[in-house]
Amino acid sequence: MDFILKKKQFRFDVSLKVEELSLVPFVNAVLYCKLRFIGNGKRLIGQTPGLELQDHRVVWNKKFTFPCKMTANSTTMELDATCCRISIRREMKGGRAHHKIGFVDLNLSEYVGSGSVSRRFLLEGYHSSNRLDNSILKLSIGLTLVSGDVCFKVLVGWLAGWLVGCLVWLIVWLVD
Repeated sequence: MDFILKKKQFRFDVSLKVEELSLVPFVNAVLYCKLRFIGNGKRLIGQTPGLELQDHRVVWNKKFTFPCKMTANSTTMELDATCCRISIRREMKGGRAHHKIGFVDLNLSEYVGSGSVSRRFLLEGYHSSNRLDNSILKLSIGLTLVSGDVCFKVLVGWLAGWLVGCLVWLIVWLVD
């Protein structure tokens, strides 16, 4: 007899603040951010106002608060990835058109239980020919559990996994 394991469901309130974009390779431009979930649904979260560059940076300090559903495997209780894309766009033709500059894909499940944290992310280009010269997007992220079991495992980010791998390698090297 086959058993179908249901996924556990969790609801979180997400507080995401888009603080600034720095090291922008343009002299003058009007830039804004568009936030949406990626994967199932592709639901729009919101967007920042278009602001002009000053000294190769733009400061939005725009806070978004939105609900987010997450699921977890019922046996391991590890949260599944839930991604949000922050897309940076440049206004063209007086705001009637736009050009996509770059994006950051943010896995919200990595930040569950870590309080409010501030992180910087390098922009990724939409096309391989689009070089972004290391533009950095600064975000503040916080998640609060609204409903669901408090027992779950948080996904370890790629950097933490990389550091653990380096630590294991170092221990093996020291022992030999």
